[in-house]
Amino acid sequence: MNETKDVYEIDLIQLIKALLKKWWAMALPALVGAILMFSYTTLFVTPLYRSTAKMYINASTSSNIDMSGLSTARDLVETYAYLVKNTRMTLEEVAEKTGLDYSYEQMRGMISVAGGGSTEFLEITVACPNPEHACLIANTVMEILPGRAAATNLNSTISAADWATVAKEPSSPNTMKNVMLGFIVGCMLGAAVIVLKEIFDDKLQSESWLQQAFKDEIPVLAVIPSTDRAQGKKSGYNSYYGHYAPNGRNSSR
Repeated sequence: MNETKDVYEIDLIQLIKALLKKWWAMALPALVGAILMFSYTTLFVTPLYRSTAKMYINASTSSNIDMSGLSTARDLVETYAYLVKNTRMTLEEVAEKTGLDYSYEQMRGMISVAGGGSTEFLEITVACPNPEHACLIANTVMEILPGRAAATNLNSTISAADWATVAKEPSSPNTMKNVMLGFIVGCMLGAAVIVLKEIFDDKLQSESWLQQAFKDEIPVLAVIPSTDRAQGKKSGYNSYYGHYAPNGRNSSR
């Protein structure tokens, strides 16, 4: 158990050393990934502006607000959300009143309805490439929803709580987030290549590598010195015997 654990720790250290030694192989794909994500976000992703209108649901049968009425109002949030997004009459009335040239499917895709947490408030959010259109649609939905609710006999009233305003900045896409995502993914891909090459590399690295890998199971019997002169250093046989010269004599370094 101890031997296996020691080998695992040594292998992990070797992988870390390999990553640090070849840091450029992680930095290059990380930089490429960041540039690609920045280009994609700025050139191909349409910015969206969001405007949110808030409404209050009152399900109490009297002027006094009781707990049962509050609970019923929270349950009605999904009903109102369905009434807004999934009824053609509601969205076509919104399109007609705003005078905007959006189809039912386009209008449905832009609008999202959600409850305000555990409260009786309803939030109508519109995401649109045009900030003025987003604000206009959200406020128009808030205007016509009370009449639509009364026509369907929901036994509750809904009123405006907060008008939507024109967004000054796009809510999406998040360029910095996408760039960081591309950077991280590129870095991880580079690290994965380095780790795989290190794991599947079956070449003998050095005498110390053999001793660490096999310990006392397979002793090192001999070491062949290197004869590589590429680095211009005296090593191996060259340092002892020199190198062969064209005139037939050995010349030392």
